[in-house]
Amino acid sequence: MKFKYIIYSMIISCFIYMSLFIFVVHKPLTEGIKQGYFQKKISYLMSINSKKIIVLAGSNGRFSHRCETIEVETGIPCVNMSIEAGFSLYYQFEKIKPYLKTGDLVYLPLEYNKFAESRIDALTGSEIPFIVAYEHDYLLKLNMEKQIYSMFYFDLKYLISCLGEMILNKIGVKRRFTLDTMTVNGDESTHNREKAKSYKAYIDNIKWTAPPVETFDEKSFGALILTDFMKWATANDVTIVGGLPTTFNDSPIPDKLTNNLYQFYKKNGHYFLVMQNKSQYPRDYFFDTKYHLAEEYQIIHSKMIANFLFEFFK
Repeated sequence: MKFKYIIYSMIISCFIYMSLFIFVVHKPLTEGIKQGYFQKKISYLMSINSKKIIVLAGSNGRFSHRCETIEVETGIPCVNMSIEAGFSLYYQFEKIKPYLKTGDLVYLPLEYNKFAESRIDALTGSEIPFIVAYEHDYLLKLNMEKQIYSMFYFDLKYLISCLGEMILNKIGVKRRFTLDTMTVNGDESTHNREKAKSYKAYIDNIKWTAPPVETFDEKSFGALILTDFMKWATANDVTIVGGLPTTFNDSPIPDKLTNNLYQFYKKNGHYFLVMQNKSQYPRDYFFDTKYHLAEEYQIIHSKMIANFLFEFFK
């Protein structure tokens, strides 16, 4: 009899635990803002009836690339679907697939660590708390393994963090970047050189070395996810163009690494863009991290990218 009650207690505890994180507590400042980001980006995406360019990466895609500029330079609609690097590649690709049509081009300046994404990384990506709190339909569509990882992602520390954010949101605390700082095209804006002065000491002291050749592993789970996406793109007449994320120019990105990436995309029937500077810039060009160009240089970088991407539409 005691064993039966233990089982009942476990079931009830799991139900309370799941209900708490699905329906009650959440992070409005760090997770809730992403819901607004997606709504704004997808709204613009759905308004386009012609061929388009989509930029997809982590926060480097959002801060260092500007679809607003690319659209002006090329005359082709451009939507920046980038949010953060913690999202698994699988989730990011699934998010944009329903909106891609024949003739579209997806530019992927993925952060270097995405090429080594493991299966566990994909199962425990930072999209999990967002999905659990805001995308219940998507949660139900996940396979059993992903659902289990999703539902047991949370702990006491996360609960306390949720309560803290809910209180801060209630009293009107806002983040540095919100929907108000995002362009219609989905780019981050207002992160200019003047504001960057506050982070100069941090930028100057970040330890950074160029990623080694081993950064890209063609057999990694991340590479396999990317391969599957390229196969899907080929079958649907969508062009994929890989690219390099923006980062410091303290030391050059190894030629062998960029060549391996070029060959990987080419082997899968798509393209890889390497600019002469390998998307590397002086530290003074950056805003608050090694991947975020200040707005003035975000625009300059995007103009150069636009010139290359336009060639695919001729």
